Amino acid sequence: MATRISCPSCTRLLLLPADCTAEVLTCPQCRAEIPNPQGTNTPSPVQVELPPAREVGSLPPSIPSSILPDFRNDDEEFRDSRGAISKWTVTLSVCGGLGISYALFGSFVALGEGELWPLLVVASMLMVFVLFSTVAVFRRHPNDTMGTLIGRIILGTLSTIGLGVSVVVILGLAVFIVLFVVCLANGAKC
Repeated sequence: MATRISCPSCTRLLLLPADCTAEVLTCPQCRAEIPNPQGTNTPSPVQVELPPAREVGSLPPSIPSSILPDFRNDDEEFRDSRGAISKWTVTLSVCGGLGISYALFGSFVALGEGELWPLLVVASMLMVFVLFSTVAVFRRHPNDTMGTLIGRIILGTLSTIGLGVSVVVILGLAVFIVLFVVCLANGAKC
């Protein structure tokens, strides 16, 4: 017959098969070492048994509610953990991609005319943005996998550049509108 034990670290209910004779067991949830009450020196797997269903909002008596975090108001982090990306991030990333494409196209045109410095300026600024995004991603998500980190770095770099491109475009439009209004106020004498 199976034996039920509780992990002393995370209070997870574990189901030990009758033939489990290992001296020390490892909790599959928190990786804590648990002494086996029926142990010998041979290893055996541990099966996890889900606790019985409880009423919504009730806690097991071993966990006081005062130590649990309040996740009700953590909606933004919940969306991030699901992988949802907001429409503004996508829009800024597209603007960033267009800005990089425009800058690289202009740099390659200048390179064809014998000028190397525009390409060097664009490449160095791109490296600064990538470095800034890399530092920000590693500080906010230190435990993510490498693939996820690379995706976050690319998205962060594109959206940061997109924000800069958007600000420049908006300021350019504002200057154009102000100059247009000044010209109209002076009777079209600019």
